Amino acid sequence: MYHGLIAERHGLVTLIDAVRKLRDDGHDVVLDIFGGRNDFRDRMEARGREFGLQEVVRFPGRRPLENIPGEILACDLGVIPNLRTPFTEINF
Repeated sequence: MYHGLIAERHGLVTLIDAVRKLRDDGHDVVLDIFGGRNDFRDRMEARGREFGLQEVVRFPGRRPLENIPGEILACDLGVIPNLRTPFTEINF
């Protein structure tokens, strides 16, 4: 799962590509991306459809902050796929 701002700098292109590769290799992977709708999310949903992943790359939408811990507990793996950029260099 991924939760947070759905923005290019957070590496979601790489994440969806990784899901595609894992599925192509026969792994039963499902990715839930939690976050609000914006233009980039629309592009990522289209990317999932382009790769035939619309059933396994899911966008359940925004969740209230107090619900996120439960979503984390319900998943097997959380992912923070941030790209290495000047912005993330400052953050980390």
